[in-house]
Amino acid sequence: MYIIKTIINPIQQHLDKAASKGYLDSINGTSTDSLIDGKMKMGQLVSAIGSTNSNVIVLSIGVGQGEELHALRILLGPNARIIGLDISKAALTRTAERSKIFDLNLELIESDACNIPLDCASVDAVVMSSVLHEIYSYNLPNGTDAYKRAVLEAGRVLNINGILYIRDFGTPTPEDPVKLQPISKDAKDFYDYFLTNFSVGLDDNIYDRIKIDTYGRLIKTADLSQILMHFRHFWNDRSKGHVELGDLEWKELCESYVIPNPLIDGQSMDPLTLCDDIMNILNDSKYGFEPIEISIKHRRKVNMFLTDHFRIITGIGTDSTARLLPLATSKFEASFRKTS
Repeated sequence: MYIIKTIINPIQQHLDKAASKGYLDSINGTSTDSLIDGKMKMGQLVSAIGSTNSNVIVLSIGVGQGEELHALRILLGPNARIIGLDISKAALTRTAERSKIFDLNLELIESDACNIPLDCASVDAVVMSSVLHEIYSYNLPNGTDAYKRAVLEAGRVLNINGILYIRDFGTPTPEDPVKLQPISKDAKDFYDYFLTNFSVGLDDNIYDRIKIDTYGRLIKTADLSQILMHFRHFWNDRSKGHVELGDLEWKELCESYVIPNPLIDGQSMDPLTLCDDIMNILNDSKYGFEPIEISIKHRRKVNMFLTDHFRIITGIGTDSTARLLPLATSKFEASFRKTS
């Protein structure tokens, strides 16, 4: 195991501070059930690779505390070379501890996803699981450029026939303004707290605030995802004692779960649009890519939880919770193969 060190920067400081407040324990677990979840997340990638117990080289960007790296080691066997990259020292330290306990034989790199310190065409697969939205958020006002650079870097280090696997938040396609109606006290309190304090990015400027029209409707449909999934994460963090209502240092307050649409001002990209944009970024470079599989994973337990706290109203009062809630809380998974 080795770690390539970089200089400290604001993103690293932010993530390490969040880790000291329990962030890593909120996003990844160490239980048997958590490891099973990690194996399920990596299933599409392993299927796309097409082999197990082989000498494949896999780079995972954003290690958390090593849950998905652990799952990859189990799924791909002892001969695979598994590399984890993260800008957070705390995440790498936690993953190194996990690797030692379970004898995972991982290689860990402390670096930025926009500047991967690996040679061109040096790995067989790249995993970007729930990191693209973070790369966008933490690099504002140049978030879109950073997101594009990260995608290009992933493409650069892949071998021909290598697999780029991306997993992130899904959002509904844009439609007329919708109203998100809190129906529990917890939801109402969070709604006021979040709309007042949510501002994406690490600097003092204000980006991507939630916009509401004079009728109390969300102007951007994608903001359903912002509020609902932030509420779900807040509830989880609070239940573990990591945050309280009113906390202005809660990590997620500066993090957008969606990425703006470069072609439509004021709108965000739904999963299919985002995948098209990723393909355009890759194929506009010197690399050729083709999509293999795109799927939307609806989250039944999350949706059951949220229906106790919110209603989604469209038109002149139509309850569209059953239609829009699954789209607003989904995760999408996409695999791309490098062809040239």
